[in-house]
Amino acid sequence: MSEPRISKVHHNPTSGLVTIQFHHVENDGQDTIESTLKSKDAPLPAFLEALGALSPVIVKLAELPEGYLDTVRGVSLHRDPEEPETFTVTYCGTKRVAASHSPIIVNTPSVAPPEDDGEENLIPNVLEAAKDYLAGKRAQADLGLEG
Repeated sequence: MSEPRISKVHHNPTSGLVTIQFHHVENDGQDTIESTLKSKDAPLPAFLEALGALSPVIVKLAELPEGYLDTVRGVSLHRDPEEPETFTVTYCGTKRVAASHSPIIVNTPSVAPPEDDGEENLIPNVLEAAKDYLAGKRAQADLGLEG
């Protein structure tokens, strides 16, 4: 099977649910298999760090005050069907509100990935962490039962 083309990475810190949508291209590009993984297996710290690093990007795009967001929930990649390596990104973050049990959800417009110094690797880092999660690399205890 081909390497997955990830289209969505999402983590809900309240429920612990990780959602990753991805595509596999088969038969020399003739067939696309779309899949979604939903799991409550805890991700590695690098997964959460990669998402958390997107917070300043969301704050800048949504013209919010610095430090406004509590969490980054995820990213969606909108790929060009003709050139799948070309995409735009929508970011999702949240802000807790004292008067409600539900947070404010902040979604950005769909924009080109960041290219500023220090930001150009943010999306590749999230995608790499998601691929590791798909490969089974998670923050689960090793029971040592191999043998």
